[in-house]
Amino acid sequence: MKVYLDTTAVILFLFGQQRHPDRYAEIAALFDALDAGRLEAVVSIYALQELCAFCYGNFPVEQAPRVTRLAFHELLGHELLLAPLLTRMERIILSRRFPLKGASDQAHVATAYHNGCQAIITYDQYYQDIANRFSCLTAGEALARLAQESLQNPDADQT
Repeated sequence: MKVYLDTTAVILFLFGQQRHPDRYAEIAALFDALDAGRLEAVVSIYALQELCAFCYGNFPVEQAPRVTRLAFHELLGHELLLAPLLTRMERIILSRRFPLKGASDQAHVATAYHNGCQAIITYDQYYQDIANRFSCLTAGEALARLAQESLQNPDADQT
């Protein structure tokens, strides 16, 4: 299974251990599955920009650059595929296919679709507007789907 990591999932993985221990356990298990080669994950430049904005918005100005660098280092140390920005034409076409209120959310779903992802891993409720067109899952739901796929096809993805 190939999934797209929304910024909410990335921030939860990097900063959510104290505030959201149950969700953190799920996202940490998803990253373990990713690093073990049981699934593929895509993160985009859009998510990295939003991660940077999160760090600068949530840490003192003198700490934000270092926190941002460490967050990027931690995230990109995992077996992720990095997706570039979409072209203007790709954004226009795909925004019509996946209409969402937020332009940043549209960029994420368009990038996920463009990169062949089967689902977006997110904790953002706004994605429910397109849930009938594109699978939007929490990390726990994605892990359950991955386990079900493993049961149905035990010989697949033996690495």
